[in-house]
Amino acid sequence: MPTFTPAPFDYYAVKSLDEAIAMLKENEDAKVIAGGQSLLPMMKLRLLTPKILIDIGKIPGLNYIKEEGNELAIGALTTHDDIAISELVKRKCPLLSEAASKIADQQIRNRGTIGGSISHADPAADYLPTLLVLGAKIVTKGPNGERVIEAKDFFIDVFTTALEEAELVREVRVPIMEERTGYAFMKFIKRELEFATVNAAIILSLDGNDVVKDVRIGLGAVGPKPIRAKKVEEVLLGKKISKELIEEASQYADEGTDPPSDVHASAEYRRHLTKVLTKRGLLKALERIKGGSI
Repeated sequence: MPTFTPAPFDYYAVKSLDEAIAMLKENEDAKVIAGGQSLLPMMKLRLLTPKILIDIGKIPGLNYIKEEGNELAIGALTTHDDIAISELVKRKCPLLSEAASKIADQQIRNRGTIGGSISHADPAADYLPTLLVLGAKIVTKGPNGERVIEAKDFFIDVFTTALEEAELVREVRVPIMEERTGYAFMKFIKRELEFATVNAAIILSLDGNDVVKDVRIGLGAVGPKPIRAKKVEEVLLGKKISKELIEEASQYADEGTDPPSDVHASAEYRRHLTKVLTKRGLLKALERIKGGSI
């Protein structure tokens, strides 16, 4: 029978990132916890059995959302709900707000943090394709100081990121979205608390003649890390937008995907969903540009 209680561990609540980094450097069997929405379930199933748990949730100054130049700076301990309801995020980067609002349920959004989610790097997590299409940057801090890593280089594989030994996420920087830009975050789930079977983050920009000047489509849960639907983007870019063009382009959404087959869905069904969600997301993004029905 499966075990539903964690293995014994020592617990430490640290007061600074430097203290957490020092403890991680000295203890190979340590894990970091903030909101605990990803780590604790794995510990209960004993998929992870850290000897030491380092709680960074009480470190001051890591829960914030502020505008800096043409970016939003978001602290690692900022919760999903903080991002979902932030008026600043809704105005400056509504795609991120929409993605955050669709994470699990309200209880998890109240506790889970953006830093914890992206560090965990579950391929089905909602932030991953969103940060990819936004061109976000991840600010990390470790024994050798700070680094700035682009989202496209941060997510490496299943539960694997570019974080080095004893290195932690400190901040996420997200570019402010341009005017006349449509967006959509699409997600297929069977039950509210499940991770996405497939998710898609979409940005669409048009010029004054309704010609596509920028389009970015990120897909999640279709392989070991989020990917861009490059072929769809190529078909759309430089052409006058229409429902027919969206229908045509969406048929290429599964190119480059490598989805798993599991108890939730077959690989074939996930490929089908990439086309469906891409089409719906592009239409929704276009509606937002047009201010209503199209």
